[in-house]
Amino acid sequence: MDSLNSQSLFIPVSDINPVTLKFFVPEGGKVKKGDVVLSIGTSGNNTQEMQTRQEQQQVKMALELAKLEVVAIEAERALHTAQIALAKARLDASLPQGQISALDYDKYQTDKEKALKELEIRKTAVEIARKNIAKTKTDGELEARKNQLQMAYLLKENANTSVHAEVDGVVIHAFNQWRGERYDEGVPGFSGHRAGQVMTDGAFELIAWALEADRLSLKEGMPVYLTPDAYPGKTISSTIKRISPAPEAGPSGEKGRFFKVTIPLPPQAGLTYAPGMSIRVSTAPAPARHLSQSLPDNLTIDGEVLSRNYRSIIPPSIRYIWNYTVGQIVPEGTHLKAGEQVLQLQSTEVQERLVTSRNLLNEKNKALEKLLLEQKEAERLGEIQIAEARAAAEKAARKATMPKELIRRIDYDKLVIDKEAGQAQLELQQKLVAAQSAQRNAEKRFLQTEMQMEQKNLNDLQAGIKALTITAPTAGIVQYRMSYDDEKIKKGSKVWMGQTIAGLADPDNMYIKAKVPEAQYGLISMGQTVTVKLPGGNQTAQAKILRPGLAFQSRSHTDNSIVRDLELEFTQRPANLKPGSAVQVIIPLTKAATSAQPKSTAK
Repeated sequence: MDSLNSQSLFIPVSDINPVTLKFFVPEGGKVKKGDVVLSIGTSGNNTQEMQTRQEQQQVKMALELAKLEVVAIEAERALHTAQIALAKARLDASLPQGQISALDYDKYQTDKEKALKELEIRKTAVEIARKNIAKTKTDGELEARKNQLQMAYLLKENANTSVHAEVDGVVIHAFNQWRGERYDEGVPGFSGHRAGQVMTDGAFELIAWALEADRLSLKEGMPVYLTPDAYPGKTISSTIKRISPAPEAGPSGEKGRFFKVTIPLPPQAGLTYAPGMSIRVSTAPAPARHLSQSLPDNLTIDGEVLSRNYRSIIPPSIRYIWNYTVGQIVPEGTHLKAGEQVLQLQSTEVQERLVTSRNLLNEKNKALEKLLLEQKEAERLGEIQIAEARAAAEKAARKATMPKELIRRIDYDKLVIDKEAGQAQLELQQKLVAAQSAQRNAEKRFLQTEMQMEQKNLNDLQAGIKALTITAPTAGIVQYRMSYDDEKIKKGSKVWMGQTIAGLADPDNMYIKAKVPEAQYGLISMGQTVTVKLPGGNQTAQAKILRPGLAFQSRSHTDNSIVRDLELEFTQRPANLKPGSAVQVIIPLTKAATSAQPKSTAK
C-alpha cells in the first residue's frame, strides 16, 4: 500500500559501496519540500585531491615548457651560428677561381654547400622545437579542460550525495534486506537501494496482485471488498481503478506472473492506513468474524529498551584504508564520559604507509637541497657565460674598427659579420640564461609541489593514526553492534570503513520499541497501560503505549511476517536498566478491544 504523491528515498550513487548514511532524518520526522532528508556525506577529499592534481599538472606543464624553451633557444643559437658560417663560406666561395688555387677553390665551394645543408638542418631543428612548444601548450590546454570537466563532475557528484524532499510529509525508514536492520544514521547500504520514503498526507492506494489466470474475471470499475489484516472483522468497499496492461513478476517470494491492480482506499471512520499494511481483496463480501470469544486475556510481544539520544561510532576515514582490527576495547555497558576512550583500532598498513611517506619526504627534502646547490652553481655559470659573450661581442666590435684599407676586403667583411654576430650571440645568450633560470625555478616549484603533496599525505596519515583511538563524543553507555559475520564486535574483530562499530546511548532518556504482529494490531489502543517484564528475574514495570510506527514492516530479513513498531514509555524508569536490554511487553486484552480501534495520527 502506498500514499499518493509520496517520494521514495534512494541511496545516492557512490564510487564506494557499501556507503554509510551520514545523515538521515529520524523516522517520524516532518520535512518540507527542499529539506535535506538523507545524505551519504560529501567526497570533499576527492575535490581537494583533484585541485592538488591540477596545481601539480600546471607546475609540471610550466616545467615542460621551460625545458622546451631552452631547447628552442639553443636551436636558435645553433641556427645563428650556421647562418654566420654560411655568410663566411659565401665570402670565401665568391673569390674568383683564377686568383686562388684549384684546391682552395674546391674547398670553399664544398664548405659553402656544407654550410647550406647545416643551415637547413638547423632551421628544421628550430621549427621542430617551436612545434613541440605549441603542441605541449595545446596538450596542456586539453589537460586543463579535462581537469575542469572532472572537477565539475566531482562537484556535481558531491551535490548529489544528498537527497532532498520533493514533497511535504513525514519520513519513514525502510528495511535493510542486506543487514537485517532498519536504515538509519550510521547504517551502511548500497547505492540505489530504497532507504525509505517521505509519506504525504494524501490518500492511499492499494497495490494488489492478481494471478494471470484470474485476469479475465477482473475489469476496471469493478466493485471489490477489502479486509485489512490489522483490523479483523472490518470490511471496506472500493472499486478497481486500474489494471496493468501486461503481466509481470509479482511480490518477492511469489512464483508465477501477476497483473498489478490499483485500488483506491476510501477514508474510514476509526481506521487508519499505513504503508506496508496487508489487505485481502475479494470480489464478494467476506463473512463476518467474531474473534472476541476466542481472545486470550493478554498479548505478549517482544521489545527492546532504546535511547532517544544515540550516537553512532564508526572508524575514521583514512585514504585507501578499507579495514581495521579492533585492539583495546572497553566492556559493553560501560558508562563513559565525553572524551573517554571507547576502543583502539589497529592497521599495520597505515603504519607502513606512514614510514614510507616519511622516507619519501626526507628524500625529497634532500633532493631539494641538492637542487638548490646545483641551481646556485648554474646561476654563477650563467653569469660567466653572459660575461664571456659580452667580452666576445666587444672584442669583435673593436676588430671591426680597423681601417678598411689596411686589411683584405674579404677579411674586413668577415670582421663586420663577427661584429653583428657577437651582438646577436650576446642577446641569445642572455635569452638562454633567462630561459634556463625559468627552467630551474620550474624544477624547484615542481619539487616543492611534490613535497607539499607528500607532507599533506603524511599529515593525513598522522591524523588518521590519532583518530584510530576513538573516544566518546558524548556521555553514554557503550553498545557494540553486530559485525558482518553476525557476531558482536569484540577485541580482534575485523571492521570496515563506514561500518558502525558501536553506539553511545543516553540512559536518562530511554523508551521501549516493541513489534506487534499485524493481525493483533487492531486489538490494542494508544495510551493503554501495559506491563513490562524486565530481564534478570521476575521484575516488572509499568509503561504506556505512546504511538505506533508509521509503517508495517517485515520482522527481519529472515522472517517475512508483517509487524508494526510500538513506542512505549515507562511511567517510572526502573533502576539499573540499560539501553539494549530485551524485555517482554504484556498487553491486557478485553472483549471491548475488538471494537476499539487504535487512535493514531499516523497517515
